[in-house]
Amino acid sequence: MARTNLPSHLALKYGKKNWTKAEIKEKQMTEVIMSGDNIQPSKHLTKKQKEQFNWYVEQFKEDGILANVDSNALSRYVMLNDEYWKLTKTLKKLDMLDAQYEKIYKLRTSCSTQLITLEKELGLTLVSRSKIRKDKNKKEEAKEKTTAERLFLDKLG
Repeated sequence: MARTNLPSHLALKYGKKNWTKAEIKEKQMTEVIMSGDNIQPSKHLTKKQKEQFNWYVEQFKEDGILANVDSNALSRYVMLNDEYWKLTKTLKKLDMLDAQYEKIYKLRTSCSTQLITLEKELGLTLVSRSKIRKDKNKKEEAKEKTTAERLFLDKLG
């Protein structure tokens, strides 16, 4: 299966390093850039769900991959996730022979399928996140200096 196309600002960091200037310019001109400055949760979310929504927005903010138009998909994900766990709690309380068990189990399975689809679209699975890598420069900055580097680095220049 082919990989999804990375946005130009991420492709320059993590994509093919041998692109020509013309290819980079063409990619930037043909790409639709959406604003990510005002990502608001849906009005249908509860207070707890809004907190979870805002947490996800903060996690994706540094990579700039979440846009205003993604707020509905993220809101749907947060609502479905909450519903999934409510159904799971209900199933734990019921006996498998109970008449309601099968109906609730089917609802939970349907909810799970929808969650998996949204997780893949939003980059919330391990595989989809591995396609969106972090900036290598930030990892190097966060790397702790060794004792020798701390003692001699400033003297070397």
